[in-house]
Amino acid sequence: DYRMDPQVMSTEVGGSYGSLDDRLRTNSPPDLKVEGPSRRRVSVGEAVRLVAFAKDPDNFPARSDRSRLPRSLDQLYSARGVGSVVVSGAPGLRLTWFVYRGPASQVSFEPEQQKAWMDSRAWANSPWSPPYILPDVPPDNQWVADVIFRKPGNYVLRAVASDGSHFSYENVMVEVTH
Repeated sequence: DYRMDPQVMSTEVGGSYGSLDDRLRTNSPPDLKVEGPSRRRVSVGEAVRLVAFAKDPDNFPARSDRSRLPRSLDQLYSARGVGSVVVSGAPGLRLTWFVYRGPASQVSFEPEQQKAWMDSRAWANSPWSPPYILPDVPPDNQWVADVIFRKPGNYVLRAVASDGSHFSYENVMVEVTH
């Protein structure tokens, strides 16, 4: 028998840098609320504004100061260490939108969204890619993005809020017409 408790789930996504901190067992996922209807209809080329509110109720794991970027791969790997079995994720509140269903190549977000998957390649725009620095939490915890579709069809956009350890999700379905 085995058990997937919150600490195990956190460690598997590199939460708090892959820490085994016991406080991860009681860590709460972020609160997430998407403003507006969960079903929308838009024409090709028309921008849709996405507004989401995310808050980390326990502020754990806390955001760390990773403001100094290495200038080379040698600096990157000597400062970070190599050989970890678990990819380290940056702790702290963040939110990203991505195309959950539909042709993602036909969709663009402004501002560009960080990756929601564990891309650990250097400089890969992912909280798991060294030397990623989380964007600051926006005023009032309100994340705003505009999305444009270049092809008609049905899409599901997913908002993902994370504290680097646990995740909350909310979907918006978009029907795109000519």
